[in-house]
Amino acid sequence: MKRKDIQEEIKPHYFKKTMSDSQQGYMFQVLFHACAIDKIETPNGLDENISMKDRMYFIEQIPIQEMDKIKDKLDEMEFGWKLESKVECVHCKYKYTQEIPIQKSFFG
Repeated sequence: MKRKDIQEEIKPHYFKKTMSDSQQGYMFQVLFHACAIDKIETPNGLDENISMKDRMYFIEQIPIQEMDKIKDKLDEMEFGWKLESKVECVHCKYKYTQEIPIQKSFFG
């Protein structure tokens, strides 16, 4: 199978061939954020069984002011690996924080 054929086969149905690059970029952003939703709290309780279509609708309906609040909150959060470890000496009980050395040799 040619590379182009593979790309066409794995391309989600949300990306129509007639879409412009900017439309595809927008769709990617909506899908990216929709995939991050695992539950939504409503006045009726917690909804954990949300279809992708409903998740996408939810993302597309968020007012711009609320989206700015979400972005600000995300900027405050820390993501990624914590590259430090708390260590305690077994002999003297001295406690310190040590950075985990991530280099080529770390992985074997």
